[in-house]
Amino acid sequence: MGGKLISSTLITHNHFTVFQNQDGSQIDQYLVCGEDYKTIRDVVAKAILEGKMKEIDCACKGSTCPNNKRTMYLLLALFREVTCLYRAANPNLHPNSEFCQALVDFIQTSTVLASQNVKEFALDLVANRLGPLTVQTGASGAQSVVVELAIHLSAVLLCGNQSLLIPLQKLALFPTKMQVRSPVCSLQSAVNLLFFSIDHLII
Repeated sequence: MGGKLISSTLITHNHFTVFQNQDGSQIDQYLVCGEDYKTIRDVVAKAILEGKMKEIDCACKGSTCPNNKRTMYLLLALFREVTCLYRAANPNLHPNSEFCQALVDFIQTSTVLASQNVKEFALDLVANRLGPLTVQTGASGAQSVVVELAIHLSAVLLCGNQSLLIPLQKLALFPTKMQVRSPVCSLQSAVNLLFFSIDHLII
């Protein structure tokens, strides 16, 4: 729920502009995160191919990166290796119910995906239940890149532990509890603040 709410808010923001001729449907944009991400992504891909979902946690825990980054990379890997399968024009190539159930069982018991908000976001990724970010057949390269950027930012906000992120996390996950301090305060100004803060954030 939390990740989907963050993503749905950001998807309409005018900071998300990409080159219209850029086709990002096949390229893994998240490789810029580094070798730790690539290792976890490959672990997920191997577990899916071999049908050994329960081994994902053990393999991820072997990573030397901090716990919050490990969780974030696993979310991104689930998007790349599972959610992106829904892009296929042939519906027979989409994740079937048995495959999805195996991933659901893994997510529910995963200690890498520890918090409830993270688990719910992971479940949404597996089911492609992402509101305006839902992966669809025939989406343009530009649309795919925008979705990937929003998914990445959602994962950062869900998994980040820097003090800078605390108000942003509260805004995304518990908006009704945030107090309005000025009559001119609006969702748009809050989103503008979000992007200013992310520009100065190092994950």
